[in-house]
Amino acid sequence: MKRFVLYCGSAGADGPQVGPEEAAAATRAEGATVVAAGTGTLVIDADLPQIQRISRQLPGWSYTVETRSIRKPAPPRRKAA
Repeated sequence: MKRFVLYCGSAGADGPQVGPEEAAAATRAEGATVVAAGTGTLVIDADLPQIQRISRQLPGWSYTVETRSIRKPAPPRRKAA
């Protein structure tokens, strides 16, 4: 499984825009896991065929592969005295 970001774009000409609650429900119905939700975005764990099916069901929504990773910050370097 990969992590994807599903984000809300503009409403399509074919109908009204799907809200975040409906998008999360469609995601869970396909067997994917919603990791986090924000205003107009969902972070989900899914396989590529799953995310493609989900995006076809949600007009006005797009997806991209999540590429951010959590990095542990390095401690500051001390200056030589």
